[in-house]
Amino acid sequence: MYNGERVPCPYMKSELQERSLTLGTRNEDGFVIIRCDGRIVFREETNRLKDAIDTALQTNPNVIVDLSGVSRMDCAGLGTLVAAHLEARAKGGWVKCVKPSRQTARLLKLMKLDSVLEVYDSEQQAIDSSRAAAA
Repeated sequence: MYNGERVPCPYMKSELQERSLTLGTRNEDGFVIIRCDGRIVFREETNRLKDAIDTALQTNPNVIVDLSGVSRMDCAGLGTLVAAHLEARAKGGWVKCVKPSRQTARLLKLMKLDSVLEVYDSEQQAIDSSRAAAA
């Protein structure tokens, strides 16, 4: 009989076991690259990503977000990327995403955001596409 207690599923990671978001930022070839590791979900992680992108956009309107280390992303994370992309466009730049996980790529497609955000398999492809568009 159900007594209202939550029983953890042994096959799924709990939110406590999942890595919180860590970010690394570097400048390369005239672009700011932000590497994300961990989860990007509502509140703390999305705020941290927003702050990192906002800081990058203050010095460079062109930002590449490396999603290869992202274990999980929800709609708030996607919303953060779209808002950053729109802010960069207003400054004459862009935000491009590289190496999303299968789950993140599926979420982008499901939400039809793959037509809004440019997504690449590597940082170099994102850089090359920018140079080709500028030529």
